[in-house]
Amino acid sequence: MGNPIPDVEFAKQFEISTKKWWQIPYYMYFCGFTANLMIVSLGMNIAWISPSLGKLKSNDTNINPLGSPITTLQTSLVTAIPYLIAILTNGVWAKLLDKLGRKRTMQLGAIILTCSLLGTAFAANISILFVSLIISGMCVNGGIISASVYNNDIADDSNRGTLGCLLALNLPIGLVLCYFFGSITSIKYLSLICTIPSIFILLLSPFICESPVHLVRNSKITEAIEALEKLKQTKDSEVIDNEIKKIKDNIEVMSSCRRKTFLDIFRNRATRKAVVLCYQLFCIEQFSGISPVLAFVGPTFNKAGLVWSGDTVGIVVGLTKFLATLVALYCIDRTGRRRLLLVSSLSCTFSLLLLGFSFYIKYIKSPLLDGAPLLSVALITIFIIVHSLGLGSVPLTYAGELFPNDARATGVSFVIALQQINLCLVNFTFPILSDIIGEHWCFWINAMATLTGFISIYFTIPETKGKAFSEIQNMLLKKQ
Repeated sequence: MGNPIPDVEFAKQFEISTKKWWQIPYYMYFCGFTANLMIVSLGMNIAWISPSLGKLKSNDTNINPLGSPITTLQTSLVTAIPYLIAILTNGVWAKLLDKLGRKRTMQLGAIILTCSLLGTAFAANISILFVSLIISGMCVNGGIISASVYNNDIADDSNRGTLGCLLALNLPIGLVLCYFFGSITSIKYLSLICTIPSIFILLLSPFICESPVHLVRNSKITEAIEALEKLKQTKDSEVIDNEIKKIKDNIEVMSSCRRKTFLDIFRNRATRKAVVLCYQLFCIEQFSGISPVLAFVGPTFNKAGLVWSGDTVGIVVGLTKFLATLVALYCIDRTGRRRLLLVSSLSCTFSLLLLGFSFYIKYIKSPLLDGAPLLSVALITIFIIVHSLGLGSVPLTYAGELFPNDARATGVSFVIALQQINLCLVNFTFPILSDIIGEHWCFWINAMATLTGFISIYFTIPETKGKAFSEIQNMLLKKQ
């Protein structure tokens, strides 16, 4: 972030490729892999509704475990409830990380998520399903926060980017797995399969170390030394002592800075503007329609009358998102954040306009109907690619860069809470609006949102590539 020489930064992030096999910190990557399973599980939970919705709307009790089809309003609630609960529990997980430690917090999240999915698997009525979704919503933020904080704590400067890349890639992996297994199994068995990543966390977590940062902060120096010896694959006392000193210095710096409160954010022009810019980007990201596209890709394309099933299209969408995320991770420090956002938002506008047109052809039963379903698949694939290149990957980077150190935790938590309000709104309204005005108008509304986003990005969003945090703060203070 903010490195003036992107090629050097990129090389540092992938330094592992030039190391000898005995120099690679395998234990560190094992720990990171275990933590990132939370993100895989989160991806599977996000995608769960797509292969399950058609079954929940079925009159066949052998397919629908609830006994009767769910209504449009219940569909909206099923998709919105987890994000609503995530908003309400937004601050809890950050406190648990400091109180319980990173490792125990991940274990707690895995237990809660497993229980919620077991409830979903054996839900015999809509009330039990709602309760299970409320429980799963408690883990939406917990998975992201605990995995990202743990990865940052255990990583070296040379491979922090690599661990961050692995974290970013685990969400689309979860999507693909859920779309695939949802296409060949029942709701019960899909829900049980979704428990596998969280069960693996519980099985593997006894073999990972606690965060050295947490241990030093709680004066457990001996345990911190043992953890660092495993992570660094060395018992060299000089190397370990230097690491302990760096951790202590960082803790002292953070302790000397009074953490900004919610009200403090709005008293300072730079942080106030950071909130506005970050929320603006999150609004564009969510009102592009990406969340309902991922959640309802199966039911939407089943209605479109494709030769392929909606679940097959879901697998294509998940794989596309995975590959596009790889490209975005490569480009973000080379091309620049602002340019990626501009290209992405404008490209999303055109793909959504055409996607809406392809669904409109079906709606009016045009003679062109035979080619419309395949056109829709091509356009949804293009939309996923161009969205992932900018709107899907850059806003969180800005959130980490625009806030100063003493306001970053509070500021990022606040804008993420606002983002989840958007998620609730978009996921709740999409099924209702698609029934009232049709999917084509939903996509056209999303296109208008991304076009408005393109204009606002062009005039208001600054470029932060190659800039230090102090430069960014000065830029926010001066820019009118």
